[in-house]
Amino acid sequence: MGLIVEYRVVSPFLRSALQAVPSMRVEVEDVRMFHDEPVRVVARASGDDFEAFEAALDDDATVESHLVLSTVDDRRFYRISLTSHGEECIVYPAIADLDISLLDCRMTSTASSVRVRVPSRDALQRLRQAYEERGISFHLEGLYRLDATGGERYQLTERQREALVAAYEAGYFEVPRNCSLGDVADDLDISKQALSARLRRGEANLVRNTVVDDGTYK
Repeated sequence: MGLIVEYRVVSPFLRSALQAVPSMRVEVEDVRMFHDEPVRVVARASGDDFEAFEAALDDDATVESHLVLSTVDDRRFYRISLTSHGEECIVYPAIADLDISLLDCRMTSTASSVRVRVPSRDALQRLRQAYEERGISFHLEGLYRLDATGGERYQLTERQREALVAAYEAGYFEVPRNCSLGDVADDLDISKQALSARLRRGEANLVRNTVVDDGTYK
């Protein structure tokens, strides 16, 4: 049935560019591999200093070249060609060989947070080994079993999960609370009403798929 895996790594890929401009955030959209050309990464960057970030990309040892594909609001899309060193820093070839699907990869100056779908625990172990072979520490942060229909075990949407994690990390569920609903909503840049709805629906999904087991209490 497969697993959804969330993990954190500190890879050299784009690390120096992001450390040079810590306000920038990068999300990987696609990875394209060729037989006789450098690996290319299509990525979306957001932040407040694209010019400084692009100058830092020029100096990043993992980047051979970069091209701005488009600019939308406060985001800029890039096609980044990797150097041989950059190719050694990524595990995408292993991901492809293991039939792992890359769902999300968000990079900051401190670490990369990755979300993938893996077919088995053996594939997960081999993915971890691929990182370790490159000298990159692998930190598992979440593991969710998929049900028979391919849905996540707890059936949370990405927005519900994001809201629950943000509220938890901010101390909203502590007794007494360490923050208000408005504080968490501000962090997520949404209204209190929208956050409240996401939390209620997320909590309902968690209860339905954990405490209420297969309709026992119906």
